[in-house]
Amino acid sequence: RLAERRDVFSAAWNWVDGYVQVEFEQQPAVLGMLRQAMRCRRAVLILDGLDECGSALQLFQAHISGTLVPQGHVIVALSRPAGLDEASLRAFRRASLQPLSEAQQQNVLEHRL
Repeated sequence: RLAERRDVFSAAWNWVDGYVQVEFEQQPAVLGMLRQAMRCRRAVLILDGLDECGSALQLFQAHISGTLVPQGHVIVALSRPAGLDEASLRAFRRASLQPLSEAQQQNVLEHRL
C-alpha cells in the first residue's frame, strides 16, 4: 500500500496511520476511532510478518525503531528470526514461540473449530 499511495503515507503521522487512512477511507467512523485510539496510545499495534518485507525490511525496521517506538506506541511485532537486524530491535522485549505438540494442535482444533 505504501508504494500505491505515497501521498497519504508521506503526510501521515506514521506508516500505521497512513495504512489506516488508506484501508478505512470509505468508513469515516471507523477511521476516526482508530486514529483517535492511536493518538491516545490506546491501540496495540500488531505488526505481523516482518520477515516477509523482503528488500524493504531495513526500511520497516528503521520506521519501527525510529518513529513508532519514540511516539510511544505499544507494539507487538511478529517475525521469524531469519534476516532481522538485531541492533534495531534491542529496545524490544523478545520471546521465542515453540511449535505446538500434536496433542496441543488437536486440542486447538477441537475447541476452536
